[in-house]
This record gives sequence, structure tokens and C-alpha cells, in this order.
Amino acid sequence: MKKQLIAAVLAASTFALPVFAHGNDEGKKGPNEHGMGHGLKLGVFKNVLGNFADTQFIVNGTVNSVGTGTFIVKATATAHVSTITNGLVTIKTDSSTKFSTPVATGQNVVVMGNISGTDLLATNVKVLGAEVKKVEKQAAVGKVTAKTADSITITNTLTNTTKTITTDADTKVKIDGEVKTIADINVGDSGWIRFKTVGTSMIAKAIHLFR
Repeated sequence: MKKQLIAAVLAASTFALPVFAHGNDEGKKGPNEHGMGHGLKLGVFKNVLGNFADTQFIVNGTVNSVGTGTFIVKATATAHVSTITNGLVTIKTDSSTKFSTPVATGQNVVVMGNISGTDLLATNVKVLGAEVKKVEKQAAVGKVTAKTADSITITNTLTNTTKTITTDADTKVKIDGEVKTIADINVGDSGWIRFKTVGTSMIAKAIHLFR
């Protein structure tokens, strides 16, 4: 299930998590969780991590350099990462690491993987492209707090922002990476919703949740 959840998070066609990432999260972080002022914030990571084991990590930031079997990220936010030097996090890769596209210096990435001693071994690397900026204001991240036959209410626990988003026959749903229907969604599921604005209404295009 953990592997399925990692794959579900990173397989989204548009990774729109930066929404609601405002303010400074310092003072809200745990001993191994860091929000550093920009990018995907700690509250978003908490929503995404859910009950991830302490042996798994997430890093968001800009690729600082790329080597053989390793690359370094200038981190903007992390979860379950204890070794950060001058804001830099060293990530190791191997033949099983999955990349959305090859990494290069200057790219914005989200990295998930496993912790082995002091090493961070990436299992999935998602390169965030220009499409993120395009859609980031049309996404909601958080936990499902209410549901009707034609709407989903999602609350961001970091900002206490709540959005009620209309669903229709074209809304695509995935839960733990599996294709589902609106009827399968439960209050308490966490994830994100991509939506379009039509007049004063928000219409869900894709719902990605995990439990």
C-alpha cells in the first residue's frame, strides 16, 4: 500500500500541490520536518505523508547539482529529513528510482523515497514543470470533510481554508492510485482536487485521494 500511495502521489498528470502554500511554517514543524519559506509547505507534506513510516521521506526544492547516482536539492520543504546542510539535501538514486523526466540543474522537483541510515534513496522523482504555475490557483489540498452526491468539501488543515467543489459526470477519481467513482470517496480521505472555475462555481476535473 505504501508503494501504491507513493506512485499515486507522483503519477498525477499535473502536480498542483503548491496551492495554499503561504506564510511561514517555522514553529509548526516537528523534529524532522522543515518548511523553509517557499515551495510546497509543511502543511501540504503532512496531508500527503499521512501515516507514512518514519523510514520514508519527501523533499521539495530546486536541483542544485547532478552527479552519478546522486543529486543535490536546495530544499524549500522537507518531511522526515534530518540531514540538511546549508539548505542542501543529498539524494541517492539507483536502477529502481523512477523519474518523471531526467533531472537537471535548476529544475523544481518533489522527491519521495526511503531512509537507510544517513542516506536518502529516491524511489520516485517528479519534475515540476511550468504547468504547475498555470494551475496552482485551481487546486485544493487537504482532507475531505463533507460529501454530497454532487459536491466535495475539502479543508486544508494548515490554513483552515475550506472549499466546496462541484462534481459531475466528467470528474475523474483516483483513490490510492486506483480508478474509483465519487461514491467511493469517504469523509476523512486526504489528497487534492484539480478544478476549473465556471462563473462562480468550481467544477472538479480530477480528484486524487488516499486513505
